[in-house]
Amino acid sequence: MKILLNRILAVLLCIFCVNSMSLARAVVDDNFQQRIPAKGITPGLMDPVILFVPYHLTIADIDVHLQITHSAVCDLMIYLDSPWGQTVQLKDDELMSELWPPGTQTPNMFGTIFDDEADFRQYQGQPPYRSRFQPALGQSLSRLDGHDAYGNWTLRIGDIAEADIGTLDYLALDFELIYTPEPTSLLFLATATLFARLKSRHPVR
Repeated sequence: MKILLNRILAVLLCIFCVNSMSLARAVVDDNFQQRIPAKGITPGLMDPVILFVPYHLTIADIDVHLQITHSAVCDLMIYLDSPWGQTVQLKDDELMSELWPPGTQTPNMFGTIFDDEADFRQYQGQPPYRSRFQPALGQSLSRLDGHDAYGNWTLRIGDIAEADIGTLDYLALDFELIYTPEPTSLLFLATATLFARLKSRHPVR
């Protein structure tokens, strides 16, 4: 009976500890009317926008959601800066002259998501690009994995062509985060391990 009770307790403690290290999803977002470029006409830079992430949790995955009103999004260069200084270029000019020929209409990014696991680059989509796309060639949001999500995240946009203006309307950072066990959870994990060892030394006959 004692060994059976130990087994039950060990299983319960292991489940508790696994849950304490489980993945959770969190979205931090905001609405903007941030002009692109900040002043005058293009080419030019938008004033950067900042999202504050209040979670001291480890990043397992991150996707970036954008809504941009702009008549020629093929002209835009978009960068995400992490709180610790790592930069990922979400969008480059996508070889604009070859893949988006002059005269091609590429207005707006409504419901656009940059996701490492996406199947396509943005130039392969259709406006308003309401889908998931890979970051710029040679870039990866996985560079941000394994770091603490806490702090100020900055989005920067530049327009490299002339005669267009627009606005950044919405930005969201969609995180998959790892709950790190507190010291109490680690104590439970050690206790569960001890019970498991006792169980193996005293098997039920």
